[in-house]
Amino acid sequence: IDIDHYHEYVMKQQSKILTDNIRKSKKLSDASDEVKSLFETEAKEQSAYSSSDEDEDEDNIDDEQGSDND
Repeated sequence: IDIDHYHEYVMKQQSKILTDNIRKSKKLSDASDEVKSLFETEAKEQSAYSSSDEDEDEDNIDDEQGSDND
């Protein structure tokens, strides 16, 4: 057996298997209800944080603009 040829074949097969696994569809709609609720909770928390961050950024911008006029 040619070891180099065998090694090349094995590496190609492993690569193909990994690529196929990555390409498989992983839709949230196929997930269990527990997983869906976890993602919904995370999304709500993220949106709450992002909206409060935006408000703080706007306040900081207003403060900076106000100090320029002094």
